[in-house]
Amino acid sequence: ELIAMSEFLIRRKRKGRPLLRIFFVGDTDEPNDKIVDESFERSPGGVIGEMLGGGITLPWTLMLCIPIGIWLMLTRLTLGHEGGMANADHLIGALVLTVVVTALAESARAARFALIPLGLCLLFTPIIYGVGLLSFITSAVCGVLLIVLALPKGPIRHNYGEWQRFIR
Repeated sequence: ELIAMSEFLIRRKRKGRPLLRIFFVGDTDEPNDKIVDESFERSPGGVIGEMLGGGITLPWTLMLCIPIGIWLMLTRLTLGHEGGMANADHLIGALVLTVVVTALAESARAARFALIPLGLCLLFTPIIYGVGLLSFITSAVCGVLLIVLALPKGPIRHNYGEWQRFIR
């Protein structure tokens, strides 16, 4: 919605309309000759499909990052991490899940690049906290996987006008 509003404001500004007035009072685009059927006579499946498919895709690369984030949040239980290492894993895991859920939106797909610094943190935290070999290996594998999985963009099915150039 923020992108749509921004593009609307830009369009109206280019037409010579006062930007602040439009922002606070509102405006409309020039009328077009297209008649849009806005009837609500659709099946429940059609409504739910539109709600779920509206700008969100599930690239396999991002979907694989979800179990990594969950794993990191559970290393206190699975690997017996304590103290700073457990806190770092938990924090990084929560951030991974937040970034992935944000990047599932096509218009915010570039947010996936935030997984790269999180993956790099996973490469250094075992060294900083001096953990055992198993913890070092699992942290390094998770870090490398996050970096590699952040690179592919995944499918973009909708067009976002001028915002399209920011979707990388």
